[in-house]
Amino acid sequence: MSEVETSATVAEAIAALFGAAPLEDMEPSQALTVAFEALVPAVPIPAARKMLGNKSRSEMYQAAAAGFLTFIKDGSKTLVTTKSIRSYQATRWKPAAVKLYTPSRRRRRRRSEAAGSTKPARKGNAA
Repeated sequence: MSEVETSATVAEAIAALFGAAPLEDMEPSQALTVAFEALVPAVPIPAARKMLGNKSRSEMYQAAAAGFLTFIKDGSKTLVTTKSIRSYQATRWKPAAVKLYTPSRRRRRRRSEAAGSTKPARKGNAA
């Protein structure tokens, strides 16, 4: 079997595993995601925290208790499934409403101008 045939077989196996279209028919980002999930089905909690925007460990456990993330155990190590991370990102993340900063056009007056008073000159300054 040649290398091209092997890569096509692997792509079809990945697509069959995840019930997706063949990798050639997907967008590059989708194909990368499917391949990543096939190669790395679960990641340790510190890696998942980074993937989710540096969430705290307690927030990760709260999300798991609420059913948003799926944890699995591998001996004593706790892992988070990449599929649950992707679904969390798709359902829980919202676009941010960002306002464009526009500086104020109002000129701020100094206290001396506002009060209309003149300050006496300092002792060290001869006028």
